[in-house]
Amino acid sequence: MGDERAEISGPDDRTFVFSFTISPGILNIWVHWCYVETGTLDTFHMNLVASHSLDDEENLPQSRRRLHNILEWGCESRRVQLERFHERLHAWERVRFNERKQLSKLLKTPTKTPAKTPTTGNKKRKMPASSPVAAGQPEDGSEDELQEL
Repeated sequence: MGDERAEISGPDDRTFVFSFTISPGILNIWVHWCYVETGTLDTFHMNLVASHSLDDEENLPQSRRRLHNILEWGCESRRVQLERFHERLHAWERVRFNERKQLSKLLKTPTKTPAKTPTTGNKKRKMPASSPVAAGQPEDGSEDELQEL
């Protein structure tokens, strides 16, 4: 996800947002955006697009058309753009998470392994003195194999 904004100079149409204020008699439509200029800080702007009297029946169709145009733009083409951006952002976050996970594994210092404590599997068993193994003799009577070990 490189810095695509560095190439833009002017209003960034990817930042356009519309808002409405409605009082009992007036409808105001506002647009908000970010102005990007290479080498300077981004500046955010807000501008009144239209102000309609809701008491004027002749202007109601025009007000309605403007509202529906903005809603269609926001729910269709803009929504698709935002969903694509969200998918890219999610993929980028997954990559970053995996990178951090791998880095944390690499940075972990190996710890000393604790000395083995006797468990059922590695306890030395005491043999009865009468046992041929305890006496140092093989169970099958072949002393040659015992000496080789």
